[in-house]
Amino acid sequence: MIRIVHKLPGLVNRAEVKEIEPGLASMQALVSPPGLEGSYIELVHIPELAAQGIDLYVNEEGKFNGCEPNFSIYDGRDIVMGPVFFVSSNEEGETVGLTDAQVKATQAWLAGQPQAIGGPF
Repeated sequence: MIRIVHKLPGLVNRAEVKEIEPGLASMQALVSPPGLEGSYIELVHIPELAAQGIDLYVNEEGKFNGCEPNFSIYDGRDIVMGPVFFVSSNEEGETVGLTDAQVKATQAWLAGQPQAIGGPF
């Protein structure tokens, strides 16, 4: 099992710490809205998170498949659509769970991101 932070769209959906089975299918399930199971995932580079070994994964087609807005990134220049999750990786590029410090850093970073309202766009 690996520990992740999972965030669904919407102001009332707070980020949750979860444990999931490692592997692509588990990761796809986290970002797939109902009816779109098996969605492609995409790693989005967020410099502040990457510096702490934290990866942000989103639904690769979230802007095109009717996903709801989640939060903005890059100082408001882009919006993440659909569910997301945060995880880490080791030196070999394998996905690994977040440490306590990384969970705390992820939650603090999310608290500073403007939440998107409305949707789908």
